[in-house]
Amino acid sequence: MPVELVTVPCLSDNYAFLIHDDDSGATALVDVPEAAPILDALKKRGWSLTEVWLTHHHPDHVQGLDAVLAQHTAQVTGASADAHRLPPLDRAVAEGDTFSFAGEPVHVIDVSGHTVGHIAYHMPGAAIAFTGDSLMAMGCGPGVRGHVRPDVAQPVETGRPRGRDHDLLGP
Repeated sequence: MPVELVTVPCLSDNYAFLIHDDDSGATALVDVPEAAPILDALKKRGWSLTEVWLTHHHPDHVQGLDAVLAQHTAQVTGASADAHRLPPLDRAVAEGDTFSFAGEPVHVIDVSGHTVGHIAYHMPGAAIAFTGDSLMAMGCGPGVRGHVRPDVAQPVETGRPRGRDHDLLGP
């Protein structure tokens, strides 16, 4: 699946991600730290947002959602376990669920630890995973609620953190 991935710097230390499929015209946004840079990136490329995938409820991942949705009609996906703290969801998902984006599967992985209900999205066809604050270079985001599952955040021999053995973090 040839998708285009755009990293959008937000706030002073965060990112959002746009995934675009030229064939279908579908564009997904992973997390919404702030609206302005995301809206600028969409406008610059002439893309219309079709989906928003939220990894968890913290403000630095959702606070720009209302402003983005004021300009784009998009389906909002997030964890059913976190639905009571997230903005309203159109699609609530849980560990093991799979949905489709641009005709390709997107797998949902529970990565609770940074917070309960934190999820990651794995797109095996594109060889990418969006892990929010659960997995970062050389570690994971600070545990706030719950515990970090040992199968989700373990270093490997290369020193790169990994998800489960079959979860690719990029090419």
